[in-house]
Parts: sequence; C-alpha cells; structure tokens
Amino acid sequence: MPYKDGKPTPSQFKPGNRAGKGSPRPPGRRGGLTPQMERFAREYIVDLDAGAAALRAGYQCNTPATATQKGCHLLKRPDVGKLVAELKARQADRLDLKADDVLRELLRLARVDIGEAFDDDGKLKAIKDIPVDVRRAIAGVEVDELFEGHGEDREQVGFTRKVKFWDKTKALELLGKHLKLFVERHEHTFTDRAAALARARARVQAAGSTTAPAPAVAAP
Repeated sequence: MPYKDGKPTPSQFKPGNRAGKGSPRPPGRRGGLTPQMERFAREYIVDLDAGAAALRAGYQCNTPATATQKGCHLLKRPDVGKLVAELKARQADRLDLKADDVLRELLRLARVDIGEAFDDDGKLKAIKDIPVDVRRAIAGVEVDELFEGHGEDREQVGFTRKVKFWDKTKALELLGKHLKLFVERHEHTFTDRAAALARARARVQAAGSTTAPAPAVAAP
C-alpha cells in the first residue's frame, strides 16, 4: 500500500527519487520543475556550460561526459528551457545588454591582431597608444622591474612587460556555437556498450527461465 493513514511509507519518495509512472506523488509536491532543476537553470546562465551547471546544481555524474549529457537532457525540457530564457532576459535587462553587444565583443577577441600592440621597432606601445579594439582584447598586463646591484648601489636598469590576451580559440568556439556551426556528439566507450549488452542479455535469460514450458503434444 503506497500510503498508510494518509502518509507515505518510509521506503517511498526518498530524496532524489522519481515517482514511477502512475504512482502517487507525496503530499505537497507538485509536478514540473524541482528546486534542483531551478538551480541548474540559474547555474547554466552563469557560463552557458550545461555539464558544469549540472555538477554545480548537485547532480551526481561520474564523468564530464555524463554531466554534459545530463545538462543537455535538462535543457531539452520545455519547463527548464522556459526558465532559462526568462533568466537570460532578466540578466540582459539588468545589464542593459543586447545580443549584438556580446557578439561584437566576441568578434573583437576572434579578430584581434596583436601586431597592432607593437611599434615599427617591435616594442610594446604605451597602453594609451594601443588601438581600442586591441586594448579590449587584453586580459592583463604584467610589469617586472629589473635591477642591478645590492643595497644602496641597487638601481633599476629596465623592466619587462607581459601582455596576456583573452583566448581567441574560446571566442571562436562561442561564435561557432551561436551560428550553429558545430554539432555536439556524445561518444560511448566500448565498456559502456558491453555492460549494457550484458544487462540486456541477462534480462532476456531471466525472462526465458520464468516462462512456463509448452504442454507436450501426444504422438498420434
């Protein structure tokens, strides 16, 4: 009996379990989005990484590939997709951000020519002299001062500057995803397939062993 005195039995509706098809839901629980699904949607809009969002939302996944599969599966749910769209719209309103703004920035990163950051002698230009499009593609600048001597005789003889640009490959990848240039493929290892095949064979054998034998037909 699923319920006793109007309450679910202790063995039912454990956290994280789904109610089976046709089985009653515990009191107070509604169908549709769960708190974990809502958290996944909020995590997803942080970096648009379905696998990472699934892990941060608390889904148990053994491998990154499994996490990605779980995230993609959640995004295919109409209710999750609707919530993600709503959260993205709110985020854009707060930032006064439009899709074109994001794409322009990504295009800057993808097209940046680091040669424009140097003068004709190969020296790094002063930051104010670097073109705006190139400056906006710079992730950071490190300056190391060079000294000679010790104590009171120590004096600066120069410095080196290191300029780090944002990842061009990542920018191209995001642009490609936006333009739907890439098709995601989920590969399964031979071990996974073999294990699934073994389980299926075991089920077939179990079903065959429980089948009643056909009645013998008397010889004429």
